[in-house]
Amino acid sequence: MYGTDDISMKTYRKDRETLREVVEGMVETLNDADTPFGLKTDLAIFLWDMSQKLAKAVEPTKEIVRQTASPFLRDEGEWVYNTDGGLIKVSRQRANYLINDAEPLRRLLGESFNSFVDTKHNLKRGALEKLREDYDLYREVLSHLDVRESKPRVSLRSDDLNN
Repeated sequence: MYGTDDISMKTYRKDRETLREVVEGMVETLNDADTPFGLKTDLAIFLWDMSQKLAKAVEPTKEIVRQTASPFLRDEGEWVYNTDGGLIKVSRQRANYLINDAEPLRRLLGESFNSFVDTKHNLKRGALEKLREDYDLYREVLSHLDVRESKPRVSLRSDDLNN
């Protein structure tokens, strides 16, 4: 575990650079036309497995970032935080409007059903905005939907140009 003192930070930076070099070497070997098939597949499986483990490892931090950004996302659609190593961006996502039962909506919307419904379970993007023109129809459609807020998207970008 790394601390915040100078020696720990120096060790962290050295370990990070070593890891980057090892991964870059593996990717170079993976993409080399002369690499034997067996080694390519072993490298691919290893790198895929590591990418999954690393993605899972950052999830708790992404959740902390979402909580930190939450007050800012109420007024703005996006929150950006610059770090020493890169940039973190949190973007508010649109809610999902899930259809409880398509048949009542099909009767309500008639021939225009397909212009508002993406699948039998979800509305098309922008459908509610179009429906707002007829307030009574809008309210009736909403009564047949289950509104689920989406988690804000967290993007992590390294300052390293090699990424």
